[in-house]
Amino acid sequence: MEVTYVNNWDPNLNPEHIEDWKRIAREILGDPKSWWEQYTAGTPLDELVYEAAKKIEYWVSPYDDVDPHGIKYQYYYNTRYGAWKTLQLGRGNCCDHAHVMVALCRASGIAIRYRHEVTRFPCWGTCDHVCVEVGLPENIVDGKSQDVKWVRMDPTNPNSRCIRLKATYPNLPF
Repeated sequence: MEVTYVNNWDPNLNPEHIEDWKRIAREILGDPKSWWEQYTAGTPLDELVYEAAKKIEYWVSPYDDVDPHGIKYQYYYNTRYGAWKTLQLGRGNCCDHAHVMVALCRASGIAIRYRHEVTRFPCWGTCDHVCVEVGLPENIVDGKSQDVKWVRMDPTNPNSRCIRLKATYPNLPF
């Protein structure tokens, strides 16, 4: 089932914290003015958006061989905490990791949607999983994107590999 991105706020993302999400996103990504400077200097917009999303993915993800960081993984089904409480607790499952990344990307103006799939993990095996897809702008005319290229990212474990896509959602239905 293919569902396109809708620019709305997911009820699991605690909209009363939007200013907090924007502040945290600025801390991760830096001053938005630097994006504009890079863009006007010729850096393609899709590259800027991709790099910003990768910074957010890295910030959320607990997996790094060099520097353990991010939100720790906790096993349970579906969502339990939502974005804000997951951030406060510092732990969550794949759904709640995805909620945090979605909140940060949406607070940054980055198109993002949830992705439900069967995934292979390097040390866990194969299972159902929720991660995200980031929308990279394509075919920009007069400063506006005419198309979007969706790119898979996994804030729970960037080393995972999709085996089979089940669905994409603007908001997680479970």
